[in-house]
Amino acid sequence: MAIKLLMIDTDQTFCQNISQRLLMENYQVFVAVDETEAERIVQKEKIDVVLLGLKGLKQRGLTLLQAIKKTRPLTEVILLLPAEHLGLSIEGMRLGAFDDLLMPFGLETLLDRIKAAYGHRQQKQSQKALSHKQRRKSAGKSMDAAKDENVQAIDEGKEDSGCGASEDESL
Repeated sequence: MAIKLLMIDTDQTFCQNISQRLLMENYQVFVAVDETEAERIVQKEKIDVVLLGLKGLKQRGLTLLQAIKKTRPLTEVILLLPAEHLGLSIEGMRLGAFDDLLMPFGLETLLDRIKAAYGHRQQKQSQKALSHKQRRKSAGKSMDAAKDENVQAIDEGKEDSGCGASEDESL
């Protein structure tokens, strides 16, 4: 199954060039040039990795990052930004971005970061599944323990109830 990427940037030419190259690498690529379109795609598709260009979006991009992480907590976000917007990167990392990439960047660097982000997403997904399985198992044990306590209480109640005559009291 191909990794699902969402490329978000206000520069359509940049998006088109990067997405065409990523398609050649067998990624499934969605493109959004504004926040509304990006949010619609995130709602509809289970995106693995988002490439979020902050050059044109600036602070709006960080608001979008928060919305993405709220809707799809396991989705990893890589920030793409020019050096003069480094402050946005720091804030983005605090808000849950996986990594940042200063522009201009090489394609191999981008591909390496995407693979690392996807690997991190898979690891988080496995941990979540394991945690869920452990909670279910623990809940099952708790239910079994409660059943055992109830059975024990019923058995003790029968012994102490004094119902029926003992052999010594019978005629």
